[in-house]
Amino acid sequence: MEFSLPLIFVSLIFSSIGFLYFRAGKSQIKYNLLFCGMALMGYSYFVSDLIMSIAIGVALTALPFLLKWW
Repeated sequence: MEFSLPLIFVSLIFSSIGFLYFRAGKSQIKYNLLFCGMALMGYSYFVSDLIMSIAIGVALTALPFLLKWW
């Protein structure tokens, strides 16, 4: 698995957003936010392509807003 600085930066950004989703889901008892936050924090361990990482991160970040879970 090859790591680059942009990939690490993108992973850090989306993991931070995932942590915020996780905290909000835990405090408000919204399991949809909780699981979306866990997915955002964990998907970067399995994806090594920068474009794919950005696409998955944007999709998981927008998912609660698109499905009106927020």
